[in-house]
Amino acid sequence: MNKPSTLQKRVLRAITEHALEARKLLARIESDNGHGSEGGRNPAYHRLVSKIRELEAAAVAGGVPREWIDQTRYRGELGMTWRADLHWRDHAPIDRPQLLTNLGNEVRQVREIAAVAAAYGQRGALAEAGTSQLFARNLDTLARRVAAIAHLLNLTTSEAEHLWGRENDWAAAAHRVSGASEASLKDRWRTFARLDTRTAACQVAALSDAGIGAGVAGNPAPSAPHIVQRIQRHLHDSPGHPAAGPAVATDHSAGTGHPVPTGGGSSRDPRVRFEAVRGEQIAESVDAAGLSRDLRPVFRSATDTEPSPPGAVRVNGLEP
Repeated sequence: MNKPSTLQKRVLRAITEHALEARKLLARIESDNGHGSEGGRNPAYHRLVSKIRELEAAAVAGGVPREWIDQTRYRGELGMTWRADLHWRDHAPIDRPQLLTNLGNEVRQVREIAAVAAAYGQRGALAEAGTSQLFARNLDTLARRVAAIAHLLNLTTSEAEHLWGRENDWAAAAHRVSGASEASLKDRWRTFARLDTRTAACQVAALSDAGIGAGVAGNPAPSAPHIVQRIQRHLHDSPGHPAAGPAVATDHSAGTGHPVPTGGGSSRDPRVRFEAVRGEQIAESVDAAGLSRDLRPVFRSATDTEPSPPGAVRVNGLEP
């Protein structure tokens, strides 16, 4: 096939339009400043160029030929608008099996992070709320990138099942954390909170602007909360693991429809939820607090004693 699919056209059109916008912005900056060398250092222009670069990287990961990407970007740089009826360049064969292998590796990473969330996330949210926010946002960002790339690849049902439908993979992820010590889980949890996911976040945003994402996919990838819950079901079957104690129910009174732990004999509030898997809410709260420019995990000193749960913890597991 020597013409792009409907999904590929969305991304190629976005690349053209962003390149055209960058051209116009650069011309305006240079005209205002009177110096031809100033435009490239303009923050707005730099952000737009970065967006184009990340959109191209995501397009390659999603199976869009590099030749078509270069063709559409070049047209935008020349000031030419998008056209779908181009004579598309011949391109090298797309190695779809390799692209699916690459995506599968990313799915495994998301599953490993989600397993730590399932095993330790609730305790972590009570102990280190700031780190919990960063962990949640990283998990949500990586899960959304996987979902967006999967949509762009237009997975078949069998391909989607291969990536997400194998129950033994979920059970294995749960097994790897079920016997881990709290110290080990805490260390992994903090490590995942430190991940730099800015590139993934930029790709997710750029693909979303182009109409690519799990929300409109034919075979949508599971969301971060769904992945965590799926692993939790296997942890509940692991005798002796802390995550295996309370059952998972849905708190309809809060109007969220998200699982909350109930039951068990703990003296802690049995209805405290681990909301740190809800990435959109966490990202919004972090941005609203003005922390998005310089996000760092909030760690206690190694010499500090383990804190008790704060007395005024709200139901979302975060400090007020």
